[in-house]
Amino acid sequence: RGAASEASSYFGEMPQSSKPARLPSDHRSSVGVLSVEQLGNHTCSRDRMLVSIYGDIYDVSHRPDLYGYGPKSTHSGRDITWAVVVGKETPDNFNRFYDIFKLDEDHLKRYLQIICQRMVQFEAEFGEPVGRLQPFVEEWHLPAPPTDEIEECRQQ
Repeated sequence: RGAASEASSYFGEMPQSSKPARLPSDHRSSVGVLSVEQLGNHTCSRDRMLVSIYGDIYDVSHRPDLYGYGPKSTHSGRDITWAVVVGKETPDNFNRFYDIFKLDEDHLKRYLQIICQRMVQFEAEFGEPVGRLQPFVEEWHLPAPPTDEIEECRQQ
């Protein structure tokens, strides 16, 4: 499947409404490098909503049905990387920062595959990233991820 098709299956189709979402004047404009606190200013209660995955910040403002008042509203203003990796997209897994390159080869490959798949979906739906999140600028300073939080796949 193509990236657009995968994004559509993950994010769902845009609702057929009588008028499009009211976009902020700075929609999709660059934000440069943001701190976690600055990203936190772009929550579901703001006109401009931003979400970070693996440090790439996406402007999700054109999908208020998901990120404003919808099922992913808690994602707005946060980094969701670890939540995506563990498969539990809940607030307690947001804004948790790890250097996945400190893992063994097997875990590294699996985590990168999970993260990259979601990043492709985000780019297909929201376009190029508009910024970078500070903790990932110097990722090598981050601790290794806690592998005990990942459910291991057991082949039979």
